Amino acid sequence: MKIITWNVNSVRARLNNILDYIKQSQPDIMLLQETKTEDKNFPIDDFKNIGYESHVFGQKSYNGVAFLSKTKISEINKNIFKDEKNQARIISCNIKNKSQIIDLINVYVPNGNPIDTEKYDYKKKWIKLFIKEIKKIRKKK
Repeated sequence: MKIITWNVNSVRARLNNILDYIKQSQPDIMLLQETKTEDKNFPIDDFKNIGYESHVFGQKSYNGVAFLSKTKISEINKNIFKDEKNQARIISCNIKNKSQIIDLINVYVPNGNPIDTEKYDYKKKWIKLFIKEIKKIRKKK
């Protein structure tokens, strides 16, 4: 199984590049970060036309994560945790590879620079919350 991840910095601005790369590399699943668009504006049909389902957790102008998949994925979760700013930064799913179920988590971590700013403090809080939630998930499984 081939899984690729890419911080695209706007899925709509880079659509042709993404489509070309998918055609060239033929991943089973592609994880996108920093899609910078709401779910309703995500180019679902463009990916569908080349055989990929889209599962999106978008946000207007900022952040956003998505799965593109030609492999069946299930249990899509956009609510692993809610941070104080309700940003679209994390989506998860399950994929079946032979007889094994794999939990796949797509994360767009806050940038948080420069140091000693509100953004940096937010990043530290976000990462702490993320680690806490991942530990809970691992404990369950």
